[in-house]
Amino acid sequence: MGRMPLNGATDFSGKMKDIASQVMVFSALALLGGILSMWNNPRPMGEMGHFMHAFSGVTVCFGVWGLATGVGLWRKWPWARICSPSAAFSWLSEPFYLRS
Repeated sequence: MGRMPLNGATDFSGKMKDIASQVMVFSALALLGGILSMWNNPRPMGEMGHFMHAFSGVTVCFGVWGLATGVGLWRKWPWARICSPSAAFSWLSEPFYLRS
C-alpha cells in the first residue's frame, strides 16, 4: 500500500500500462501496413508508386520505433516518454499514406 494521492492526483501506473498497450497495438498495425505495402508492391510503378514504395519503408521504421516505445512505456523506462511523440507522428501520418 502506498500513500494516498494529494490534491486529486491519481496513480498513473494503470493508466500508463493502458497507454502502452494502445501504443503497441497501433504500432503493430503501422508495422503490418508497411510490411504488407512492401510485399504487395515489390517495385514502384505509376505516378505515386515511388512515393508509396519509399514511405512503406518509413512506415516499417515507425512501427518498430513505436513497438519499442510501447515496451518502454510498459516497463516505465524514462527514455520512452521522450520517444512517444515520434510514435504519435507515425500514427498521424498513416491515414494520409493509406489515402493515396
